[in-house]
Amino acid sequence: MCSTNHPQGYRMTLVAWVTLAVSLLAAGIAECQGTTNEAPASPLDVATTTSTRATRTVRDMVGRVVPIPQDVKKAFATSAVGTVFLYTLAPEKMVGWTSPLGEEELGFIAEPYRQLPVLGSWFGKGNTSSLEELLRVGPDVVLSMGTTDDYSVSLSERLQQQAHIPVLLVDGRLDQTAEAYEFVGRVLGAEERAEKLARYCRDTLAEIRRIAASIPENARVRIYYAEGPDGLETDPRGSLHAEIFDIVGAVNVADIRSAGGKGRVRVSFEQLLAWNPDVIIIGFERGEEFGVSPELLANHPVWGNLDAVKNKRVYTTPHLPFNWLDRPPSVNRLIGLRWLATILYPEKCSWEMREETRRFYADFYHVQLTDAQVTKILQSALPTSGKNTNAQR
Repeated sequence: MCSTNHPQGYRMTLVAWVTLAVSLLAAGIAECQGTTNEAPASPLDVATTTSTRATRTVRDMVGRVVPIPQDVKKAFATSAVGTVFLYTLAPEKMVGWTSPLGEEELGFIAEPYRQLPVLGSWFGKGNTSSLEELLRVGPDVVLSMGTTDDYSVSLSERLQQQAHIPVLLVDGRLDQTAEAYEFVGRVLGAEERAEKLARYCRDTLAEIRRIAASIPENARVRIYYAEGPDGLETDPRGSLHAEIFDIVGAVNVADIRSAGGKGRVRVSFEQLLAWNPDVIIIGFERGEEFGVSPELLANHPVWGNLDAVKNKRVYTTPHLPFNWLDRPPSVNRLIGLRWLATILYPEKCSWEMREETRRFYADFYHVQLTDAQVTKILQSALPTSGKNTNAQR
């Protein structure tokens, strides 16, 4: 039996499936009633028509054998995790975004893709999915990227059977990103670009793991990830949203066993004072304002007692156009790994963060950053002195 305790941000909500069932039931009733007036083809008719195209079979990342069109021209991802991934690999094949991008975020997206329609997400909180809208745009394949447990497989198979669109499961774990690029690259006919991005993934993970392995246990930096309007929410150890801290060799002070792998748990000032982290990282989620800032913490009667604040080791997470740490926990975390290593273990890092940011945004986000844009992205995110600083160059 599948567990009902699923990591936040990856699972399709019950609302989405109720919407799916109601839409399909309505379509079936309308078909059975019949009419003497000729009606335009429905989205379901379109899906059936396109299924006559030449097909091939692929084996997705959980081993399911799925028939797909020989030439995939259009693709959609069911969550923000997959949407960011798809944009980096083959934006020209995207049929839409899962959620709207703000004006500030759109400035870091390649111009041809800024006006793609918002089709809603089938996964995560704030579900806004529409089966009718999805079928109207008619993707050739749907990518379900995230967890690949039995529950996720069941939901994806149900969507495939009811919507008549191939649904491919893609492993969303950070250490599987290179393999994900290679798999989806074959699906979309984008093998050459996929190989380039996969190489960056492997090189980055290898370099970060080498750094992490070189840090003795007693020298590992203890971090607190401050989220929410007052900074008193966090992703504890064991949460998918916090796995990046383990990879980089940091110690997440929020060891909350009762959380059971869930994210965004509430903590108290008493717990914070007991943990007394070396570094505080202020998180960001789209649609929310930064609730706290390094300046606010420095002048706060409680936060100001923490070593991280006293030593001015409080950093704001870069988030344009996508959060570098999580939400969504997608390929945006690759540049986040290099950033974390830079602020936690600067003496171990061979790269310069501003140049690395330019490189990543050019290769993954299809944009050439100006000096002003780099400065904006890294605002309050780096030490104020040393090789990697916030100073504009």
